[in-house]
Amino acid sequence: MSVSFLAAGAATIIAAVVTGILVWRFARLPRLDKAAWACAATGLTVALAAQALGYHQGFNPAVFRAIQVGARLAAPMALVWGLAELTGKSFAARFGARLALGALTAIAGVILASDPLSGVTFTTAWPTSAAHYQFIPNSRCWSRSWWRACARGVRLAGGTCSRRWPPPPRRLC
Repeated sequence: MSVSFLAAGAATIIAAVVTGILVWRFARLPRLDKAAWACAATGLTVALAAQALGYHQGFNPAVFRAIQVGARLAAPMALVWGLAELTGKSFAARFGARLALGALTAIAGVILASDPLSGVTFTTAWPTSAAHYQFIPNSRCWSRSWWRACARGVRLAGGTCSRRWPPPPRRLC
């Protein structure tokens, strides 16, 4: 057994425990932000389990896609969703953030799940996305504009764009 497999296995066990705790907390007090944290932990657990499997048996296209969709799509988008739920001032802002994040997640999920992989063979070494994905997932899905759009969605959900800035001066008299 390699050290990479043992580290990935230990991280998977820790992530599974954290996921269980978050699901238990969500079951006791159901709120959408807790559902988002549970989704993020689940995505990370799936990605870490796939990583441990890849280090143990060798990486293949299914394991590679599980890592990419879990760690690069599901976990970050669910974290942004949780932030939007916590910071949203009004129902309309939270609903708009849900729509925008849902659309971004669906588009990126289709690209990551259905894009044909390049002909590079998989080994037991860590597979880089630059070597296995083609042009569109590497250049468009993970550009800075993607993360800026997520940050803008959180800012919109927080109501910072709905307030007048700078605030009007207060009268002292």
